Amino acid sequence: MNLGRPTAFVLVMAALFVAPFDRTQATELHVPRIYLVAPAADAPVTSSTHVALRFEAPSGSDIDVGSFQVLYQFGFFKKDITKQILQFATLTPAGVTGSTPPELPPGVHTLLIRIRDTQHRSGELMLSLRIGR
Repeated sequence: MNLGRPTAFVLVMAALFVAPFDRTQATELHVPRIYLVAPAADAPVTSSTHVALRFEAPSGSDIDVGSFQVLYQFGFFKKDITKQILQFATLTPAGVTGSTPPELPPGVHTLLIRIRDTQHRSGELMLSLRIGR
C-alpha cells in the first residue's frame, strides 16, 4: 500500500489551515462590484426596456467611469459596444441607467459589463437579456 500521495496531500492541507492569515492580503482581493437593479434577473423584457446597474467600489477607492466597458457576446466572440450603449444610457460613478436600443431583435442577448476602480482593479458582470416580442 502506497501512502505517499495521500500523506503529502494531508500535509499540504494541514499546512494551509495552520498558516497565518494576513488580512492585508485579503483586502487586496476586493474588486469593484456591479449589481443589476432592473430589470429583474431572467425576466423576459421587451425591446427598449429600462436597465439600471449599480457600482460599488471597495473601501479606499472610487469607480473609474472612464473604464466602463460593455462587450456583446456571441458564441466565443465579443464585440465592444460601449459607445452604442452610452447613446442610450447615463453613466455615473454610482452606476448606469438607460434603456435597451429599440431595434433589438427577439432572443437572448448576452453582455459582459466591466468597470475598474481608481486602484485599477476590475469587476465584471455577465448580463443576459431575454427580449420577447
